[in-house]
Parts: sequence; structure tokens; C-alpha cells
Amino acid sequence: MLTSWLSPLVLACVVATILWRPRRLNEAIPAATGAALLVIFGVVNLGDLTAVLHVVSGAGLTILGTILMSAVLDRAGLFRWAALQIARKAGGSGRRLFVLTLMLCFCMTMFFNNDGSVLITTPIIVEIMQRLGFNKIQALPYLIGGCLVASSASAPIGVSNLANLIALSIVGLDLNQYATLMLVPSLLGIIVCIVLLYAVCRRHIPQRYRMVEPELARTFPPRPGDTWHVLRPVAPMWPGGPPPVHPPGPKGFRSRPWAGVPDFDPFMCRIGIVLVVLVRVGFFVGAAYGIPVQVIAITGALVMLGVYVSRRPKGAWQLVRTAPWYVLVFAFGMYTLVYALHKQGLTLLLGHVLQGMAGSSLLAVVIWTGLLVTVMSSLFNNLPSVMIGTVMLTDLHLPAAHLKLAYLASVLGSDIGSLLVPTGTLASLMWLHLVRGKTGITWGDYMRVSLLVIPPSLMLSLLTLYSWGTWLLR
Repeated sequence: MLTSWLSPLVLACVVATILWRPRRLNEAIPAATGAALLVIFGVVNLGDLTAVLHVVSGAGLTILGTILMSAVLDRAGLFRWAALQIARKAGGSGRRLFVLTLMLCFCMTMFFNNDGSVLITTPIIVEIMQRLGFNKIQALPYLIGGCLVASSASAPIGVSNLANLIALSIVGLDLNQYATLMLVPSLLGIIVCIVLLYAVCRRHIPQRYRMVEPELARTFPPRPGDTWHVLRPVAPMWPGGPPPVHPPGPKGFRSRPWAGVPDFDPFMCRIGIVLVVLVRVGFFVGAAYGIPVQVIAITGALVMLGVYVSRRPKGAWQLVRTAPWYVLVFAFGMYTLVYALHKQGLTLLLGHVLQGMAGSSLLAVVIWTGLLVTVMSSLFNNLPSVMIGTVMLTDLHLPAAHLKLAYLASVLGSDIGSLLVPTGTLASLMWLHLVRGKTGITWGDYMRVSLLVIPPSLMLSLLTLYSWGTWLLR
């Protein structure tokens, strides 16, 4: 009798603690504590833990590898350099700066992962907004847009989100199948999200802004151990026309466009970009030959760390020591909680509810699955929600084609629909913590935008998934 209600109670307490984060508590601690309680009370046994480890280890190692690669490139100054180029290339146009900022966030997630994208780009965007003199209302489109795009951009290829990778392992869908079915619906949803975001916030985006190059240099304050390059001054912007975007000289790295970026390492950045592209391509090539994605991710991370150590041996240990190893514990703990719900039949019960709402219509299954995961993500966060949704779908014994589309609908609900509230994903939750103190942006500011932008984007993505998927799988 005790165990029948223990699993959902423990899951609710763990999610509440993760969202609350008293004293900035690491997310892995409540997840591991909850899993330990279920082991102590006999809800899960050693065999169950072995099954859980088999599912989550590959996803956790893959995300850990991509985070390590992004950390190396962050230390090399690549992302600050990219932000500096964006501020220059915008040429004083607020709208151009808006588009370029969202492109940076999208590329960060596509080539790394959503959590790392938010953690790295948000402080840079906040600093740019402050240095350019934007007030809270003017900065809102850039900051909220960066969060929405960085989080939703994890949907198209499946390797930029921890929850997606775990769910892929449960369903048995490889990356090539995932990308073939998901690329078009998710990209369309992201494009609609950006267009609606611009339509909602366009009156707050400055048409023009004044800026001089020394302000760009101050946009990137030094960190301990950083060295500074001298920035040659450029003519300020006058009403008569835009200033030069960089000091005269040959284009590319040789023109020293990194001036003003602390401790920039152009060689490391070049090598890092090549490795990141090779790893991303390797994921899909490896999937065709049965090579696990975690092997490719960890190999790429080790090669990049080796290059970094050869250039900066003193900083290597700190980089490894501060790596987010807790991701493995967090993923293991959360899936253990979901596995306990599955053992007790709660996911099967939820599946019967879904069948009752959707009936035998595939379109209804896709729509209701996406909406159900959206609601669960808004209430409990998307990581446990997409796991619950995936296990629920496997319990229903749907035809293979229907299972794939229903699973992808749950991913859309998890990656796009969860952005209705800032606590729907770990990435948006971290974003809220980062911007609230520095900009004064609140829950209300976020939801006044998200409630207008996310529902249409989600519904269009789900309808496109049904049309595109049924055409491909016919």
C-alpha cells in the first residue's frame, strides 16, 4: 500500500525541489535522493537499476561530451568573439541585431546543446543590452527570443537535448530516422515562433542605436587569468551613416576582429569548430553503421581537450574539474523515478487516458500526445514528462509507424510546448535565474510573450509532423 503512492509523491517532491533550488542546490542531489528512497523502500531493485543505467548512460555521456566541447571553446573565447561580431555586423540596426542574436542561439543549440547554449549566450546578451543602453522593455525581445530559440532548437536533430536522447534509446529510433521525420516539422515551428515573436515585440525593438567601438570592448569584462588585446578605435556612428564594422585590413581572423575579447585563441577556435562539425556529422554517419553516439561524442571531446591541454596545460585540470559530471547522476536518478512509475502501472493508466481521448485516429494521437506532454512539462518540467510520455507510448503497443509519430509529438510537446512557462525546461529555468536579477524580467513578462507565441508554433509543428510523417511512412 505504501509503495503505491510513494513513487508519484517522491517524483513530485523531487521536481518541486529542482524548480525551487533552495540555496542553489544542484539538480542531481534531489534526483539521486529520490532514487535512493525508492531503492530503500523496495520499489526498484538492482535489476531495475541495471536497466535504467543501460538506457541513460549513452545519453548522459553524449551530453557530457558536447558540454565539454562547448566549455573548451568558451575558454578559447569563441562565443564572446561571435557576440562581438554580431554587435558589429548589426551596424546600429536593432532589427538586424535581433535576427543575428537568435541565429547565434540557434546555432549554439544545434552544434552543442540547449542547456549549454542558454548558460553561455544569456550572460553575453545581457551584457550587450546593458552596454548598448537598452532598457528592460527594449532588451525583452532579445532575451526572451534567445531563450525560446535556444530551447526549441534542440528538437530538429535529437542530440542537443538530454531528454530526447534518453527517449530515443527507449523507443529504439536512430538519429537518421529521427532527423528525417522531425527536421521539417520542428524547423517550421521554430520559424513560426521567431516570426510571431517579432510580430509581438516589434514595437519594442529599437530601429537604430548609437554605439562606438570602445563600448564593444567593455562588453566583455575580463575573467581571472584573461589577457587583453588592444582595440583600435573606429569612428562612432553618426546620423549620416553607419561606422566601419571592423578596423581596416584583410578580412577574417587576420584583421584582428577579436580585439576586445579576453584571451581569444583563434587557432583553438578553428580546430574546435572543425571538430564540432565532424562530431555532428559523425553522429549521423555512425548511426548508419551502428556506432553509439556517446562513443563519437566522447572521442571528439577527448581530442579537443588534448589540443587544449597542448596549448594551455595550466587550465586543463580546472576545465575537467568543473565539468558537469552531475549530468550522469541527474539523468540516472530522474529515469529511475519514471521507471518506478512504469513498474506500478501508472504510465499504462495514463496511456489508457490518452487512448480514450484520441481513439483510433493517428492525427488525434499526435495532437493529444503533444498537448499532454506540454501540460505535464508545464506542471512538472519537461525531463520527467517526456520520459513518462515515451514509456506510456511503449505500453500502448501501437503500430511501429504510429509509435514513431506519437513519440515525435511528445518531443515537440517537450521541446516547444514546455516553453509556455519559464519552469517548463531546465534551460528556461536557468535562463530565468540568470536574467531576473540583472534585468528585472519576471514570470509575467515571459508569459505575456510565450502565451501568444508558443501555442500556434506547437500546433503547426504537430500538424506538419502528422502530414510529413504519414507521407514519408506511407
